Amino acid sequence: MPGLPLADAQAYCPGLVVFEADPGGDAAALRRLAEWCDRWSPWTAPDGVDGIIIDVTGCAHLQRGESRLLAEAAGRLAGLGFACRAAIADTAGAAWAMARFAGTAHALVAPVGAREALAGLPVDALRLTAESVAGLERLGLERRRASRYRPCARPRRDAAASPLPNPSRRRRMSRGPCPV
Repeated sequence: MPGLPLADAQAYCPGLVVFEADPGGDAAALRRLAEWCDRWSPWTAPDGVDGIIIDVTGCAHLQRGESRLLAEAAGRLAGLGFACRAAIADTAGAAWAMARFAGTAHALVAPVGAREALAGLPVDALRLTAESVAGLERLGLERRRASRYRPCARPRRDAAASPLPNPSRRRRMSRGPCPV
């Protein structure tokens, strides 16, 4: 439960172990994990403070399809002790929304099924600022279906303003040519 005070969390789970936060160490570990994920695609990068984006375009056939790639990635991460929610979709925005809000551990969105798959998700899945989401919810828009927005069909404003919007390209370009 996000935002739960520590004392309440310890009351719910008496054996809870608590560590000091280490944002720098967490970011470094996430970068290393993203690099480890390059076994499924040469285009991997941390996504925020708690995610990894892997562009599997043209790579799924190496795992005999998207479904097997998704199962392999989730299984290997689970074997390392990581809980993960993963999705494959035509766009990064659709995959991000499904992984974080679909309510399932793994989601594979058919190319023609993205609109239907995203329709029932909360407005948080639109990747808007917290203020914008709160404003939409005050207007009574709690689900994406109630809006006309199509987040996976347009780039985000902040991404369009970035000189290198794809962090995985920046990292890969700095490592030199691919050995394949």
